[in-house]
Amino acid sequence: NLRRKIVLEMKTNLVFLVLPLLMLTRGTSSATYTKSVGACRTPDGGKAGLTFFGDRDCLERCNADATCTGYTPGDGGANWCETHYNEPVTGDGRTQYECNSKVYEEEEEENKEENEVDFTYTKSVGACRTPDGGEAGLTLFQDRDCLERCNADATCTGYTPGDGGANWCETHYNELVTGDGRTQYECNSKVRGGGEEEEEEGEEEEEEEEEDDPFIV
Repeated sequence: NLRRKIVLEMKTNLVFLVLPLLMLTRGTSSATYTKSVGACRTPDGGKAGLTFFGDRDCLERCNADATCTGYTPGDGGANWCETHYNEPVTGDGRTQYECNSKVYEEEEEENKEENEVDFTYTKSVGACRTPDGGEAGLTLFQDRDCLERCNADATCTGYTPGDGGANWCETHYNELVTGDGRTQYECNSKVRGGGEEEEEEGEEEEEEEEEDDPFIV
């Protein structure tokens, strides 16, 4: 009986020693996230176990919970956030919110390969707008990091930096954009693949036109 008691005490002590270490490791684990426009929702509009908190700690919660698939911070730095669970989520398009979708290891490797594609930007006069004057999911940020955001987001089609180096910028999504003509702004429209393919295609078209034109000597 004494031996069994000693063994039981040893096991109990081991649990109390190991458990805090496991919790500490879990709590400090980090994940990467893909940002998209809108509050996090499933592709069919579901809420994926939405849980509301009256603080700004949802990043830490989502890092610590393997079932968490993303979080929505409070708009404009407000003191609230939402977490989501068990189903993939992405932004629902509402421009005042930003969805942060957790990227798992396999997805992260795929995203790294996609992000290796070079992007260049075509500059035009004016703030970025669609040809019919639409805003193409315009999202305003109070910083100068929109180039990096647009490079990292496959749905981003361009960005407008703050005029005169001001500390703001705007990103645009899913629709082609170009400058609206206002001279104080500059639109940067994304060109995939560095524009080399488009240049080559243009040269080939010119050569074909020359071959087909009977008036060129």
